[in-house]
Amino acid sequence: MSNIFYLIAETIADARGGAKEPAIRRWRSPFKPLSIGRSLVGLKNIYDTPAQRGLRILLHRLFKRD
Repeated sequence: MSNIFYLIAETIADARGGAKEPAIRRWRSPFKPLSIGRSLVGLKNIYDTPAQRGLRILLHRLFKRD
């Protein structure tokens, strides 16, 4: 659950800080060097689920500075 609170706080801070768009963690190809390296040492590749992407977009639109 703390992951969601972090996502909310991070997105609101970006929006209030003047970011043009939300910082969505996009899916990376499993064949990129970073993904291969993370897999070799046992780390997961991090990306936003569709629900998290929607929440980021919604929060960004609510709190952004024009």
